[in-house]
Amino acid sequence: DTIWSYIKHTDEQLREGYIEFGKLMLKSGITSIHDAGTYGGQYVKVLQDVIDAGEFPVRIYEIFYNVFGKEASRKWIYDLISTGLHTGLGNEHFKVGSAKILLDGSTSGPSCATREPYSHDPELKGILNWKQEEVNQVFSDAAAAGFQVTAHAVGDMAVEQAVNAIEYTLAKVPKKDHRHRIEHCGLTDETLIKRIKDLGIVPISNPGFITVNGSDYNRYYGDRTDYMFAAESYKRNKIITAFGSDCSVINENPMLGIYGAVTRKDAATGEICGGCQKISVLDAIRCYTYNGAYASFEEDIKGSIEEGKLADIAVLSEDILACEPEHIKDIKVDMTLIDGNILYER
Repeated sequence: DTIWSYIKHTDEQLREGYIEFGKLMLKSGITSIHDAGTYGGQYVKVLQDVIDAGEFPVRIYEIFYNVFGKEASRKWIYDLISTGLHTGLGNEHFKVGSAKILLDGSTSGPSCATREPYSHDPELKGILNWKQEEVNQVFSDAAAAGFQVTAHAVGDMAVEQAVNAIEYTLAKVPKKDHRHRIEHCGLTDETLIKRIKDLGIVPISNPGFITVNGSDYNRYYGDRTDYMFAAESYKRNKIITAFGSDCSVINENPMLGIYGAVTRKDAATGEICGGCQKISVLDAIRCYTYNGAYASFEEDIKGSIEEGKLADIAVLSEDILACEPEHIKDIKVDMTLIDGNILYER
């Protein structure tokens, strides 16, 4: 069992933390966040309070996941269902997002659930937290209540479980433009990618992990890295994938993610990791902007610079489309605007 060391924070401590975190996001050119989960209701309440007070300018799509484990998450989702609230409630500053559970471990642990043993350890296949029937139940109940559903699923075993559950859910609760997601969706293959496409699932990738951990991934997963955060495969199959940093597991800087997606290189060792999944700089930017907005049903108000949309803009220190790919990770944010107001200047 996981042992949690957890300190109870006061509302005021949380408020101060959120304010500092907001400043950090603006410094990185981040204007919108999909918050992957919290320690429960107090955290969500204080977050709404600081947003209402104008002290936290970054827009939040709140994903409902309770980090205290499986049963806490299940209870959190059913408590939410009982209120009658569901995905989409809110405004452009704070919006109720998806219901989420955590299916397996992590790529870098390494503890994600894989079908075949790890390449460096024939005894290791990671951690799987839920049974298929349990995932089917939670997803279909949440979807019936009006939630977009998602799961942290990293290894191909967990990704398959998430895909199965979304397939089950759509059979029980059909919905045209559901945009059910899979957070990370780390290891896949052609069959899983085809199912993701056919079901209309939105995979959320984290190519910054390649930048930070690429050499380790080569060791842990061998050839499987050719289908890890499979951005080129998604593009070829017309699957909309959004990129996120998975902050605070790694640095929130989007330049690290764009660098990883474009070069597929471990920045420390120079080793290539799944090089066949490289995409262009413009495609990587789209995954951070328009596709991110799509994943939260908000592409009509943000994600691209167009008349009538929210004026949330990051100004970079140089032309990211013209510089050498190797240099992308060193680009700085000069200015961040939200609602057309300059809130950060370097």
